[in-house]
Amino acid sequence: MPDPTASLEVRKSGASWGDSASVNPGDTIEYRWSSTNGVSYDGTYATSLEAGKTWCGNNAASGAWRPWELQGATGNASGGSYSQGVLLCQKGIVFTLTYKVTGVSGKIVSDSATVA
Repeated sequence: MPDPTASLEVRKSGASWGDSASVNPGDTIEYRWSSTNGVSYDGTYATSLEAGKTWCGNNAASGAWRPWELQGATGNASGGSYSQGVLLCQKGIVFTLTYKVTGVSGKIVSDSATVA
């Protein structure tokens, strides 16, 4: 069985796709992910927040990130897209997003993107 692949890209709405995007409150950020030969999928986020700081009422500096489970997402865990508005309470925070794909053999591959 071939190895799995994983791809994650981001962009400010209307800009070119890539592995990073610079956004401001009020902008729309778009995400797209794709994979091949996967049997399970996961995603995580990490922020640049110092311990004890919060963002938008969330006190988790890292955690699960599964955009395919969000209302308005298209596609599914193996490939799709999602967009959302950038909130004022997200200003100045760097988000590192990671998309992970596991193949039949158990091999895990991932791809990451950064939104600042």
